[in-house]
Amino acid sequence: MGAHVVTYANKSSGMFESLVNNEFNVPVKVLGMGTEWKGFSDKVNGYRDYVQTLPSGDIVVIVDGFDTKINGTLEVAVSRFKKLNKPIVVSINPGGIPEAVSKKIFGTCVNGYVGNSGLMMGRVEAMYALLEDMAAETCEDDQRGLNKVCKKHSIYVDADNLIFENTNPTDRNIKTDAVFIGFPGLFTFSRWVRAIREYTQFFLPEILTISLIIALCFKRIRWPVTIFTALLSIFADKSCLNISL
Repeated sequence: MGAHVVTYANKSSGMFESLVNNEFNVPVKVLGMGTEWKGFSDKVNGYRDYVQTLPSGDIVVIVDGFDTKINGTLEVAVSRFKKLNKPIVVSINPGGIPEAVSKKIFGTCVNGYVGNSGLMMGRVEAMYALLEDMAAETCEDDQRGLNKVCKKHSIYVDADNLIFENTNPTDRNIKTDAVFIGFPGLFTFSRWVRAIREYTQFFLPEILTISLIIALCFKRIRWPVTIFTALLSIFADKSCLNISL
């Protein structure tokens, strides 16, 4: 039985070079290099198609290409995975934003935990089935997709950080025994713009309600607020609006 580590990256950015040239000499298969990024569905479809080529019974680890550090050997990860006795293990979503907000955006996986799609590990057959379900979702956010289909699969969320640990962007000196560490990127201007576009859709009812109240109570700013709200609604991605978790 073999074990494989795979990532999706269309360019070298962030922590990519240290990931593929890690100190533990863990080979990392890179998908998508040099291609045009069209959305998270590229990544999910790429992983699914790659996993389909792997031998039955093997184990595959999926890691984020720009934000992941390898902190131990693949043998240790496989050993811990086998002890958990689950076909799929996913990382738990990092802190940094209120839990209620994370659950509203992404939903929950099992036991009330928000699963994170940036670090996942599983047996080939189980992982392919999970990715196939994620790929079928219309929502463009892969993490939302993971939590939407999570309960259809036998998944363990690694809340004890045995294999995976996600941390916040400022905690670069974290001490952990986890084999794979996720460091979400710092919020640059482009990340803020992307976050506003992707996540506004989950708060549109609240935004519209507040805007209406402001417009009714403060006539002097009625039109600026109305125009801003309309532009925000048009700009926002709406691919997840019909998904119920």
